Amino acid sequence: MIAVIKVKITEFQLRFDSLIDRQHFYMPLHWHSAMLAVYVILGLVLLLTTIYLLYTIVGAEKF
Repeated sequence: MIAVIKVKITEFQLRFDSLIDRQHFYMPLHWHSAMLAVYVILGLVLLLTTIYLLYTIVGAEKF
């Protein structure tokens, strides 16, 4: 399972790198991890916001 995910990530990065190379648009190596961190934080914020909104709309008594 983990190996499959790693392969998919590697494929995505290779495709992404070729896209960047085609556009002659070079970025530092740490850019991937920085963007990953941003996406993880955004995902957590969205998840927490959704849970909070559901909790307030549905009401505390339902939970």
